[in-house]
Amino acid sequence: QSAEILLRVLAQGQHHSRAAELLRALCNAEAPLPNDAVLNGVVDAAVRARAYGQAWDVLELLLSRRRRADKYFVSILTKSLEASADRRAVRRGIALVDRFIEQQKDDVDEIVFNSLLNVLGQIGDMLKLQQTLARMSEYGVAPSAVTYGTVVKAYGKAKNIDAVLKVWQEMRARCLGVNPVTCGCVLDACVKCGHLDKGMAIFQEMQMQGLHKNTVLYATLIKGLAKDHNLMGAVHLYQEMRLEGVPCNLVTFNSLMDVCVRCGDLQAAALFLQDMMRMGIEPDLITFSTLIKGYAQIGDVPKALALAGELKARGLKCDEIMYNSLIDGCAKARKLQEGLQVFEEMLQKRVAPSNITFSILVRLYFEAGQAAEAFRLVAEMGSRFRCAPNRVVFTVLLRCCAAQGGPALPRAAALLVELFSKRNSKLPDTGMVGTVVTGCAQHSDFDTAARLLQYF
Repeated sequence: QSAEILLRVLAQGQHHSRAAELLRALCNAEAPLPNDAVLNGVVDAAVRARAYGQAWDVLELLLSRRRRADKYFVSILTKSLEASADRRAVRRGIALVDRFIEQQKDDVDEIVFNSLLNVLGQIGDMLKLQQTLARMSEYGVAPSAVTYGTVVKAYGKAKNIDAVLKVWQEMRARCLGVNPVTCGCVLDACVKCGHLDKGMAIFQEMQMQGLHKNTVLYATLIKGLAKDHNLMGAVHLYQEMRLEGVPCNLVTFNSLMDVCVRCGDLQAAALFLQDMMRMGIEPDLITFSTLIKGYAQIGDVPKALALAGELKARGLKCDEIMYNSLIDGCAKARKLQEGLQVFEEMLQKRVAPSNITFSILVRLYFEAGQAAEAFRLVAEMGSRFRCAPNRVVFTVLLRCCAAQGGPALPRAAALLVELFSKRNSKLPDTGMVGTVVTGCAQHSDFDTAARLLQYF
C-alpha cells in the first residue's frame, strides 16, 4: 500500500526516474508490485511528460513480471520512436513492443501494429516489417486502409516497386484503400521508386472511378514529372486541374515551379507565379528558394538577388540552401564581390555555413582567378568558421586545381601529401589522386605527376 502511494506521488510530481528506480528495487527484492492500474498510471505520467526513457523502463518491468500493460500507452510509446535519433533506443523499443504483442496477443489491436509498422518503415527494416505483417494475420488482426498506407510508404522509401504494386493489388482485392488518401500514398511510392508510369496508370484507374479530383494526387504526380524533367506533362496536369475544378494550393505551384527550374524555363515559372498571386496564394520560402535557384543556375545574379530582397521584405528568412544558391549563382557569373557579400550576410544572420557552402566559395574564388584565396579559405575553415573541411571541400578544391593547371597543380599535390601524412585519415581517396594526376597530364605537368606517383 505504501509503495502504491509513493509511486502515485512520484508520478504526480513528475519524478519519473525515481518512480522507475522504486519499481526496479521492488522487483529486485521480489516484493509484491502495485496493481496494474497504478503501474500503467506511472507509464501514463511519464508519457505525458515525454519522459520516454523512463516510460520504457517501467514497461520493461511490467513485461518482465508478466503484468498487463495498457495497449493505448504502448501505441503512444511506439509512436515516440518515430522522432528518436537514438538507434539503440529505437531497437530496444521495438523489442519491448514485440514482447508486449507476444504476451498480450489476446489484447493487441491494429493501432499497436500500425505504430510498429510505421517505425519499421522509417528505419528501413523491411524483413521485420514483413514478419510483423505475418503476426497480424496470425493473431487475427485485420489490416485496414491505414495499415496498407503505412506499408506502401515503407516500400516506397525502400524503392521496391514490385512490393508497392503487390500491396496495391491486395488493397483492391480486399476492397480497401481506393480513396484519395491511400491512393496518394501509392502514387507517392511510385514516384519515389522512379516508376511514374505505374503511378500514372493507377491515377487513370482513379479517373475512371471519379476519385481523381484531389489536389494532393495532382501535386504528387507533378513532383514525379519534375524528376523526369517533363514540363509539358506538368503543364497538362495543371490545365486539367483547372478544367476539373481541382483547387490549386501552395504545394501545387511550388511543384510546378520546380519543374520549370529543372527544365530551365524560368519564363514559365514566372507565369505560374502570376497565376498563384492572382489566386491569392502567397509565396513561401520554398517558392523563393526554387526561383532563386533557377536564376542562379543560369547566372542571372541581379534577378536572384532581387528575389532574395523580396523574400526578406516579406519577413521571410534566408536559410543555408538559399544562401548557397545565391553564392553558386555568383560563381557561375564570376561575380566575386557579390558572392562574398552574400557570404558575409549569411554570417551576420547567424546562418551556419556547411561544407557545401565552402565548396561553392572555393569555386567562386577559382572562377575569379584567386586560387590562393581558395586555399586560404579552406585552411581557415576549422579555426575561423568552426567547420572542418571534409571530402566534399577537398574534392572540389582539387578539381578546380586540375582544371586550372599552372601553379595550382603543385599546390594540389602538396595538399594530397599533407592529407596522406595525417594520422587515422581516410583522405585522400583514389578519386582525389586520380583527379590531380589527370590534371597534370592534361596540362603537361609531368614533374608534379611523377612526384605524386612516389607517394601513391
